[in-house]
Amino acid sequence: MPFFNINTWHRSSRWLYDDCTHSQILNYVEDILGPNSYLWGSHFFSKAPGSKDTVAWHQDAPCWPLSPLNLITR
Repeated sequence: MPFFNINTWHRSSRWLYDDCTHSQILNYVEDILGPNSYLWGSHFFSKAPGSKDTVAWHQDAPCWPLSPLNLITR
């Protein structure tokens, strides 16, 4: 069974938006990036239990249209 990609879910999920904008999370982000940041995207790789599918280690930043590449992922 293939895995499913879920992109920009923070736009339609209040739970995810609230999680990403929680004050404790934003305090850590501000410590690293400063006070001017924004939530650009969210992405999940969802795999069925017992699936043999993998998501290899990778770097997202070179694929994103952001400049400068000062960013945080979790």
